[in-house]
Amino acid sequence: MRMVLLHSDFIEFEAVSKAIKTAPEAAKGKERIEECLVALMAIEKDDIDTQAISQNAVAEIVKHAQMVKARRLVLYPWVHLTQEPSSLDVAQKTLAAVSKEANKLVAEGFEIHEAPFGWYKSFNVKCKGHPLAELSRHIGGARKEEARTGKEKMFAKYCIGQKSPAESDALVVARNTASLVALLAVKSLYPKAFFGLAKSDKDGFSCDVEVGRALTPSDLQAVAREMANAAGSKLPIKLGPIGRQQALDAFKASGQKFYLEAAAEIESEVIMVAQANGHMFLLPGPFAPDTSGCGQFALREVGGAYWRNDSGQKQLQRISGTSYEKREQLDAYLKLMQEAEARDHKKLGRELELYMQSDLVGKGLPIWLPNGETIRQEVENLAIETERKYGYVRVKTPNLAKKELYVMSGHIPYYQESMYPEMKLDDGSYFLKAMNCPHHHLVYRHRPRSYRELPLRIAEYGTCYRNELSGTLSGLLRVRMLSMNDAHMYCSRGQIEQEFESVVKMVVDYYRIFGLKDYHFRLSLHDPANKEKYIDEPENWKFAEGVLRGILQKLHVNFVEAVGEAAFYGPKVDIQYKAVTGREETMSTIQLDFAAKTKFGLSYVDTEGKENREVYVIHRAPLSTHERFIAFLIEHYAGSFPVWLSPVQVAVVPLSVDQNEAAQGLAKRMLDSGIRAKADLRQEKMESKIKDAYAQKVPNIIVLGKQEIDAGTVSVRKRGNVQLRDIQQDKFISGLLEEIKLRK
Repeated sequence: MRMVLLHSDFIEFEAVSKAIKTAPEAAKGKERIEECLVALMAIEKDDIDTQAISQNAVAEIVKHAQMVKARRLVLYPWVHLTQEPSSLDVAQKTLAAVSKEANKLVAEGFEIHEAPFGWYKSFNVKCKGHPLAELSRHIGGARKEEARTGKEKMFAKYCIGQKSPAESDALVVARNTASLVALLAVKSLYPKAFFGLAKSDKDGFSCDVEVGRALTPSDLQAVAREMANAAGSKLPIKLGPIGRQQALDAFKASGQKFYLEAAAEIESEVIMVAQANGHMFLLPGPFAPDTSGCGQFALREVGGAYWRNDSGQKQLQRISGTSYEKREQLDAYLKLMQEAEARDHKKLGRELELYMQSDLVGKGLPIWLPNGETIRQEVENLAIETERKYGYVRVKTPNLAKKELYVMSGHIPYYQESMYPEMKLDDGSYFLKAMNCPHHHLVYRHRPRSYRELPLRIAEYGTCYRNELSGTLSGLLRVRMLSMNDAHMYCSRGQIEQEFESVVKMVVDYYRIFGLKDYHFRLSLHDPANKEKYIDEPENWKFAEGVLRGILQKLHVNFVEAVGEAAFYGPKVDIQYKAVTGREETMSTIQLDFAAKTKFGLSYVDTEGKENREVYVIHRAPLSTHERFIAFLIEHYAGSFPVWLSPVQVAVVPLSVDQNEAAQGLAKRMLDSGIRAKADLRQEKMESKIKDAYAQKVPNIIVLGKQEIDAGTVSVRKRGNVQLRDIQQDKFISGLLEEIKLRK
């Protein structure tokens, strides 16, 4: 079903003549309903799930009615919303079901009005014109081309006739086979194990199991050994169709409760299963003829995974691994993983005392320790310095706001699931902010603006909060509290090019400073065929996408185009970064926004003294969130930060206790000069102190003895086994200050 919701001052309609001869008689004369929510509806040819569509449609109407505080609902059949209308019978049946479902709302205080079906009608509607006054929706139910949606769609690949798109790919075959062999190994070690689903992808394979207890790294090693035994045994694997009832009986007899549940939801009377060593698996394949076809494999880790990927379901354990055709390919991968493990930001963050997490505070809420806060502050200082040069002004906004602000911005209801729950106080409902942009829009519009003030660049080091599922949280990469150097640029249409270009240049400059090289830009465009997903301003889309493409071409940066990846309110440029660990991530995004001007009533007085409502907003956070960005930096530098970022830039190690006072004096002198220096006065051997400084990845280690004190010099051990001897203290300090200033 296609549906458009209009919050209206009134709608007035009249049945003029029958479009369908068998249509029921309609009331004569005009009908007028004031202060109402109008639901224009069209049933499409592939809508077959009448009950689901009617329930979902009414639920959507009620949800929107509550947001705009409408109590009068008007159901208006309007076939012109679709180019592929359903048959007459299906349309009548579905609209009747919607009517029946909607009339249940009368008991809740709603008024239900219905325009006649099957008539040509004249109508006049006055839409209110506020940000939530017009919404379009696709109301889902089962459709003919996707008869297995929802639960069924998850298991559709197990139906006979379904083939893997990579059926000829030997690597896919090896990884599919490895996932089956892993399940055989688990069953051998844990006879009462239950199987979940398994999959293979570009990174490897995984399988979900329940064994009654948490698996440990040593358990994972045991599984790998048992897999090797199974592979060496060359156990035959049979993949083929069996009757649905036969599969149900087999899974019930073997006690495989998850397979039984999945098979029960497959509509096909024939199901594809794999069989090996007396066990039946609900795995789609393709597989090698026997277990030796699992390739050269290695298991990576065991983690948590919800059955059906639903947090409300049972939590299973996911065994992950990879497989390659050749040993040298696997060895190269394992070397990369070993490097990734050595650079893992969670491991280094703990060893270098950068941040901590506490169950008393909660998951996804990192606490920055002094070393980590130093790095975070240096990054922020760079951003403040850079933005000052680019003409930004800085603001500070609260960490929460009233519900009405987020309704105006559209975050409620469309982003509400990712926001923290509502807080009801004596003066209204409040939410922790999930985005800075609504607050910045209020800053822009708090007084009239002149064209002379544009572009206005508003920046903030803001903290936002996202209600992420606990199972998805990971170190600093995925958190619930996000700090970012966020900014919004308010400009006229003619200023879009210069402003967007300046942000792209800023990103390139930042990445140069940090030594990040393996990245590219992705121009995310809208899909003109998907009109529901994007704001309906075709001229703006054409103009803006052309401008952004021209900027990237002009700057000669590496970029690709991705149709259908734009935000609903405008095109964007994503910066795709490939970490040294091989992982590719979206580092940051630059977005152009057409919608904010309407939602927030943004305007300026133009050169003719007239109000101009064409205010364009550019959203940008070139350094991502600071949590995420610092995680990337930790891994990029493997914890060995450049001098300007290092928490401790110089460690002063006295040769003996006799030099403690001089070491402390030298450290203080450097501190007073702006260098983060620390004298190690512990009652430990000099060698131990040097070893600890290396472990903490201090870039400069001064060993200070009587000879250096008398001569006013220093001997410095720098990274890379570089040693500098007998340097005058003044020269060393001035040289280091220059290195820090230039952020080398």
